[in-house]
Amino acid sequence: PSIVSKPEELVNSLPGTSRIFDAKGNKLYEFYPEGRRLKLDLNKLKLTQPNKFDILVKAILAREDRHFFSHNGIDMKGLTRAVYERALHSSEQGGSTITQQLVKNLIAYHYQGGYSIEDRKASEIGLALSLEASLLERFKGNQGQAKEFILEMYLNTVSFGAGSRGFETAAQDNFGKTTEDLSMEEIIYLVGGAN
Repeated sequence: PSIVSKPEELVNSLPGTSRIFDAKGNKLYEFYPEGRRLKLDLNKLKLTQPNKFDILVKAILAREDRHFFSHNGIDMKGLTRAVYERALHSSEQGGSTITQQLVKNLIAYHYQGGYSIEDRKASEIGLALSLEASLLERFKGNQGQAKEFILEMYLNTVSFGAGSRGFETAAQDNFGKTTEDLSMEEIIYLVGGAN
């Protein structure tokens, strides 16, 4: 059984940007609850700007999850290190994978409540494993496609600060450009602002 039949529905269920146009198609108003959000089409970027795709993917993986393409949703080494640091030094070490962070981004909006960090992390782990397994099934065993789908969903839900929810929104807000028009330096700058 699959966790979701259409995983993109998870991202589409988040509040996004609403626009009101006049009869001539001119934008009159723009509303963005929970932060403005424009969608990045990662596959389009891969096809039209392969160098920029590579830079974006390498930069986000270097910052967030170096083992992204080799794990099944959780990184046992990173998780063990985070638990060790929290138990012995009371420090918040990042041990979450991109898949876990995506799950957290999606659940944080839909579920509010008094859950302990341990309960939330346990849920994130289980849902990350389920999401990756479901996508692997959906993409008929093609791990590369499944991982790129997760990466696109992540890049469309993560906060890049100052109300910029998603990479495309951050590109527009910071530089007035689409992701395709960003320079290598601008891509790396934006990746550095991911929360």
